[in-house]
Amino acid sequence: MSETADDIIHRTCVVALSVVLLLLVGLVGSLVVWRLRLSHDVNNQLRELRAAGMPTSGVELNNLYPPVPDAENAALVMTQAFALMRAFPDQRSNEVVRIKPPPRGQRLTTDQVELLSEYVQMNTATLAKVKQGLALPRSRYPIDLSSGAGTLLPHLSKLRTLAQGAACSAFLAGECHSNDFGTGSNTRQRTIVDFSVSAARDT
Repeated sequence: MSETADDIIHRTCVVALSVVLLLLVGLVGSLVVWRLRLSHDVNNQLRELRAAGMPTSGVELNNLYPPVPDAENAALVMTQAFALMRAFPDQRSNEVVRIKPPPRGQRLTTDQVELLSEYVQMNTATLAKVKQGLALPRSRYPIDLSSGAGTLLPHLSKLRTLAQGAACSAFLAGECHSNDFGTGSNTRQRTIVDFSVSAARDT
């Protein structure tokens, strides 16, 4: 009786182990088939992209990014503008960033206008250089796209700062077009705002 029970237990273990092994083999086989099909689909899509002249790697993308003659390259002028950017040495730099367009029908406060006026005046050369760069027809920054998604784009943050300067010009331009603008303001502020109107129009 004991031997029969041992045989039953042994057969049960063998069957259970066999089932587990079969399940594992089936799972591994399914994964292999799925990966093969996925690889096949991806390769087909890559072939279609190449046939359409689209890049499929970082190297191909970098080759697709055409070189630009220096005389036509807006990026080189923008790089010069980066070097001209100035910021307040204190918390006023953060205050400039926090200024948003006022709701319709409302005006910037006198303090905001004065702060933006100082910021624009401080970056007059920067905005003028930006206008010069935007007049050029083409652009390529000195980056290598061969790294694909790992490509570094250090110019993006600086372009965002330049956009902040253009926004300040636009805010001041809006104030300039208000009928009652200038009450209590001095000649220096009026001159800065006149420049801002031009900068906002051209940028």
